[in-house]
Formats: sequence, C-alpha cells, structure tokens
Amino acid sequence: MTKVCKVCGLEKDLTEFPKNGKFKDGSTRYRADCKECYNISRKISKKKLAKFLNNTKHRTGEEDGYSFKDWKDAVLYFRGKCSYCGRKQSRSIKLTKDHVIPVSKGGKTMRENIVPSCERCNSSKSDSDMEEWYVKQEFYSDDRKKRIDMWIKGGDANARQD
Repeated sequence: MTKVCKVCGLEKDLTEFPKNGKFKDGSTRYRADCKECYNISRKISKKKLAKFLNNTKHRTGEEDGYSFKDWKDAVLYFRGKCSYCGRKQSRSIKLTKDHVIPVSKGGKTMRENIVPSCERCNSSKSDSDMEEWYVKQEFYSDDRKKRIDMWIKGGDANARQD
C-alpha cells in the first residue's frame, strides 16, 4: 500500500510512514508526514527558536521580518539539505541561514531571501552575488539552482525536491 506525504507530496510505501496509534476498528493509524519529513522537522528544535530570532535581530537590526516557521518551511522545502551543495544536515554539518542577496548589499531578512546553507557554503559565498558564486562551484547543479530560484520567487512551497 502507498500513501502521499502531506509535507513533501511524494507517494511512498506505507512502511515509510511512522505508526501513530490505532483506529476504533483496530487498524493501524499512520502519521500524515513520512519518516524523512518527520525527522527533518524534529531536527528543527523549538528550543533554538529564541537564539534563532535573536541572531537575526543582532545581525540585521530587523524585527518581525522572518519567523521560525519560515525557517522550518525552508529547511523542509530543501529536504534538510544545503540548498547549494546538497549536503544533508547532521551532527557535523549544521545548516545556517544564508541571505541570497547579502544584507551588506541591501538584502532583507525575509522568507524569499533566505535559504538553508551549510556553514562551508555560507562562509565561501560570504557577501558574493549568489548566481556568480554558485556557477563557479564544482558542486553546481541546474536542478538545485532551479529549486533556489523557485524559492526566491515564492513559488509553490508544496513542491519538494526528491
């Protein structure tokens, strides 16, 4: 049997969904989100919310332009991976907020201007123009570039990458 994940929109085998109790008739109930999306969501800890928001205010002086939900949506949209190189978040690889248009060049801290980036890519990009920097990287991918462009343009937030 298969089921469509509510978060990523992909049809997956029922074994890819965490069990979530039983129905009155005794049949097994499954979560609406697949194990992968569930695990990505769990890694985005609410305990980090205050630090997350305080860091935004400290760096940019802006308030209320970017929420924890925006960050969670971005990480889920990019499947818990760096939007540039595709490295998956782990204990040794932390995802950071990267301003596609750097703050130093007038970029705002808002949903359409922030993508998840591993520390290595974020540091390498620094305040460079994303398009010029990205095409020079050996890990450049047309698919990831299109995905970033869709996010920036506020495209379909339900379209997820495999």
